[in-house]
Amino acid sequence: MGFRIFLLKKRNDNGIIATAKHFPGHGFVVGDTHEKLVFIDGEMKEVPNYQPVIDNGVLSIMVAHIAVKNNEKYNTEGLPSTCSREIVTDLLKNELGFRGIGYYGCNEYGRG
Repeated sequence: MGFRIFLLKKRNDNGIIATAKHFPGHGFVVGDTHEKLVFIDGEMKEVPNYQPVIDNGVLSIMVAHIAVKNNEKYNTEGLPSTCSREIVTDLLKNELGFRGIGYYGCNEYGRG
């Protein structure tokens, strides 16, 4: 069991809600999402990292104000992923099986 799964389970066991952030991934974008809308260009390389925490009972996932472009299945058409049915419902809920609380940060992020 990896350290993140260990922490997740310990927090759940002690009544603390753990949150996985920033779905669908923040590590391969350029720029500051607090300043402007940034993009994942093409493949969403970090999505597989969420499956183990979902499978192990994470109760909450924060969806990032990040757009996705050059991705045939999940292109957000220039809008943040928080506004995308394909990202939130189709991918996070239906494909990855997340049944917890999905939320996002400040509405002003990415508006630049």
